[in-house]
Amino acid sequence: MCVYVSRNIYKNFYILIFIFNYLLYKGDGQLSSIYHYTIPEEVKTHHSKWMESGKFQGDIIGVNEAILHSSKGIMYNALKNKQLIWPNGKVPYVLDEAFSPSEVNELLKSFSTYKKFTCIRFVKRSNEKDYLNIIKGYGCYSQVGRTGGKQEISLGRGCLFHEIIIHELMHSLGFWHEHSRFDRNEHIKIIWDNILPGMKSQFDIISPALQDTQGEPYDYKSIMHYDSTAFSKNGKNTIETTVEGFTDVIGSSVMFSKLDIIKINKLYKCYKENSNEMTRESKENVLKIKKINEKEERNSKKITYENSNENEEIEIATVSPTCQDHFIDCPVFKSYCKRPSFFYVMKSYCPFTCNHCR
Repeated sequence: MCVYVSRNIYKNFYILIFIFNYLLYKGDGQLSSIYHYTIPEEVKTHHSKWMESGKFQGDIIGVNEAILHSSKGIMYNALKNKQLIWPNGKVPYVLDEAFSPSEVNELLKSFSTYKKFTCIRFVKRSNEKDYLNIIKGYGCYSQVGRTGGKQEISLGRGCLFHEIIIHELMHSLGFWHEHSRFDRNEHIKIIWDNILPGMKSQFDIISPALQDTQGEPYDYKSIMHYDSTAFSKNGKNTIETTVEGFTDVIGSSVMFSKLDIIKINKLYKCYKENSNEMTRESKENVLKIKKINEKEERNSKKITYENSNENEEIEIATVSPTCQDHFIDCPVFKSYCKRPSFFYVMKSYCPFTCNHCR
């Protein structure tokens, strides 16, 4: 039996090495310096990539708690105040000089992803008053929507991966986390007893007066959804889905879901004039992303990578799964189990956590 993995696995080589070294050498629960936050002494063994950042819901800045439950807010899962979206889908930006050439390339590829599936265009700033100032700060965070003037978005160490970049950019376009929807309790259950002390506010529901779901259903596959162990104090689930089989799906996306694309296109009116239909190009790309999402879900012996430059496959031997993790901190990286780039290393060293036991 063999597993096929693209050579594009090396694109994520840095984080693969980090995971391996963490599991091998950090079995005491201490976190690597790749993370910008400090875990409380009593709960050192588990984390989420945005927790303990001091930001609202882990990665959002510029939020006044008072407006979250008022009738005059600015936000959603898509903004209700349409004055706070970017006119004509054009988003000027300035990049921090601290980014390396490879990091700039990763950012540009993420911009291209938006261009491919939506009418959003990230363009270098000339003299625009409102623009994104993308910095290499401490951690991953963004404001929600166009807030005016120089608007900070941070993509620091450990944040410069495609799924994180498009997540933060989606915040800047006007989207909140999926789990904040007012109807979320019909689709997920919050396990309050497993949440870190002081972190329960990270699971707040945004007032219905502030939300515009655009008529779209709740999306377990959204790039904006928390994973099942987000802000966990003990490695156990903090979120479980009401639909069986989706608890391990939430928070594992590495790409837009079909509904993410539809919602962005709706909010920014990326449609033919006087029509509810997307342009032919946008529709074709949505169908393609649907196929990619479906491919990621399959428990297949072949794992392929979608890339515009390369789709070469190489064969590697499968490691027979056992019913025992090889490292105590495997649950820390549970959200990586279903990500194609990390499939082999997680299956090899964390088979129990990743449900590979038979």
